[in-house]
Amino acid sequence: MTQIVQRLEIHCPYVRALQYFNGYLAHLGWTEQSNVVPLHLNVPLGPLGIGQGMALEKEVIATFERSPKHRGLEDTIAVTWRPEEANAPFPTFDGSLSLRAGTPKSCVLFLEGGYEPPFGVAGKVFDAALGHRIADATAIQLLKEIGESIELSFVQDEPHLSR
Repeated sequence: MTQIVQRLEIHCPYVRALQYFNGYLAHLGWTEQSNVVPLHLNVPLGPLGIGQGMALEKEVIATFERSPKHRGLEDTIAVTWRPEEANAPFPTFDGSLSLRAGTPKSCVLFLEGGYEPPFGVAGKVFDAALGHRIADATAIQLLKEIGESIELSFVQDEPHLSR
């Protein structure tokens, strides 16, 4: 299994970021009662040395479940996603998305988990050569999307505090 651990600092106090994080999930269609939502994953391929201006885009079915264990200034949501098409050549991800308090003016968003490359040995060879870089870049891009949404909401709601 290939592991992913990515983090992103967000310039927003934890308590406010938690509110905006929940708003982001709600925008996707997530509720405590309906935790399966479509999710658009996008990763620019230029930084990977594959093609400038090109991107890999994939629609997946994501499941978000709030962890029953709440630790102080950390909110964790179990997340899994799988390709929309049953036989698509993309792995299923299983992990967690966490928002943790950082400084009084910032917090940190984490995506941690793993996936098993599809297609057995051939998939593992591809993953070792390039697939894991695509997976890391996808995780980073997802964190950036969530982080930008949180920071934009904070700036709009609290312009005097967000400087």
